[in-house]
Amino acid sequence: MFRNKIPSYRLGGWGEKLLLFYMAGLLLGIVLLQFPDQEFLFRYGFFSESTIEQLRFMDVNGNGLFFYCLRKRGIIAVLLVVFAMTNLAPVIAAVFVGWVGLGTGAWITVASIRYGILGPLLYLAVIMPQVLCYLPAFLFYIRWMMGYHLEQERFFGKMAQLFMIFVLFLVGILLESYVNPILLKNFIKIFL
Repeated sequence: MFRNKIPSYRLGGWGEKLLLFYMAGLLLGIVLLQFPDQEFLFRYGFFSESTIEQLRFMDVNGNGLFFYCLRKRGIIAVLLVVFAMTNLAPVIAAVFVGWVGLGTGAWITVASIRYGILGPLLYLAVIMPQVLCYLPAFLFYIRWMMGYHLEQERFFGKMAQLFMIFVLFLVGILLESYVNPILLKNFIKIFL
């Protein structure tokens, strides 16, 4: 009875496909880090001792970090929206999701090798709490992108959805700039 009244938020099979691209990227990120010179990776790479020590005692300029993140993340967000209006939208989304999976696999692998059981926790400290906004923003973006070319969705509705995506995105940048450095610094002081 209610089934016909509730709009479908399935992504036409694309949700499952994008999850496969993410998992493939994750696996590739893990596998690729099995080959490089381990000493170079740990001495100079991310999660190296010198980087962690710098983070432990560094005071982060929240305003500077905000504008840095806005510029870096904003370029990607604008490109994703522009590509959503083309026929390449599903391909670009799949490549982006695979790239995020590759980065996730690489970060978790290095953190796990370097810090053992605390490695994945360190990775969570790096991405929290901003991921709680970035992830829903991306999922809403995928939904928006897949519905962009549908005629039954009105222009105002599409723009309202896009506005909500950018609000989530902006809140994520604010969290990454002002809250995450404090949480990460405390995590490093307590656990590492």
